[in-house]
This record gives sequence, C-alpha cells and structure tokens, in this order.
Amino acid sequence: METHPPYTPIDHTADQGIVVFGQTQAKLFENAAWALTHLLTDPARLFGKKRKEIEVTGEDMTDLFINFLRELLALFTCEGMFVHSCRIMSLNETRLTAKLGLDPYDSARHKVRAEIKAVTYHGATLTKTEKGHEARVIFDR
Repeated sequence: METHPPYTPIDHTADQGIVVFGQTQAKLFENAAWALTHLLTDPARLFGKKRKEIEVTGEDMTDLFINFLRELLALFTCEGMFVHSCRIMSLNETRLTAKLGLDPYDSARHKVRAEIKAVTYHGATLTKTEKGHEARVIFDR
C-alpha cells in the first residue's frame, strides 16, 4: 500500500467523508481501499499475509464503488480482516474482481482508529477530472 493517503477528508456532521483520487478507474478503487484501511487503522502495522480474491457487482459505476467499499468494510466487521493491499484485476461499469492482501485483527498490534458502520450513497459521486478520476463518499460512524 502507498505510504501517503491518496484521499482528503470531508467535514460532514457526525459522519466521515473522503474524496479519493486515482489516475485510472482501477487506481481510484485501489486508493479507496487504502483510504478505508487508513481510516480504520494504521496500515504500517499490517502485513497482508492472507490472500483473497473478491468479485463485486453494481448497477452502475457509482453503485459498484459503494458495493466494493461495503465488501471491504464487511471483511473487517464480519471477519476481522483489515485490507493490507488491493489490486484490481478487472473492472467495467458493473463488475470488478480484485486480489486482496488481508491481515487478521490483533488487539496487541492494531489500534482501531474509527468505528465505521456503513458506506452510504449520500453524496456519493464518481467523476473524471483533468488529472484522472475522483470519488466522494460518506461513511456512517
């Protein structure tokens, strides 16, 4: 994973919002995975020794983006796994496959920075910019 967050926080009442950037759509999704991990814990403490491939679908690109982040959040909340690394293998308007490096939560090694309950559609946008791609998303805390 990158050492500097490819995102900026958004002020949003009691929730947590971010704007994520990527030169390509695939990089945008990979950076969003990194940003979510960064919000949850310190990525420098992750090793990513476990591997998993996921497939996610959506009605359109925005729905796919939200569903992707929901899948990653579920890996933490349901399985106790942090995403250490993410590589998008294939991506189109309604489907993606990704290879993940995962790290099981260890209370001796990991500090949870924020409790994120859900990924929301509120204000969610994906846009093409002069520099590549940008996405905005709000997390329910």
